[in-house]
Amino acid sequence: MELEAVTAALRADNAGLNARVAELAGQVARLQESVTTLSGLLFGSSSEKGRSSSRENGRGGDDDAGGGGDGAVRPGGGRKRGQRPGG
Repeated sequence: MELEAVTAALRADNAGLNARVAELAGQVARLQESVTTLSGLLFGSSSEKGRSSSRENGRGGDDDAGGGGDGAVRPGGGRKRGQRPGG
């Protein structure tokens, strides 16, 4: 009889602890979303992820029609870095 009472008490404690774990897991998820949002606001988007077409078209002297360029165009649309032939 005494063991049954202890077992019932432990099961009640276990149910309460499981509810607390679920509550804390939800709180962690909400805080992670807040961190993600605030990090995005603080650091913003990376400027090196891509270039707009207006910026690529606005470059002076980098066109392939220039005098004797090597014509090496990268798959990303830009030319290789470094000194240009005849420059």
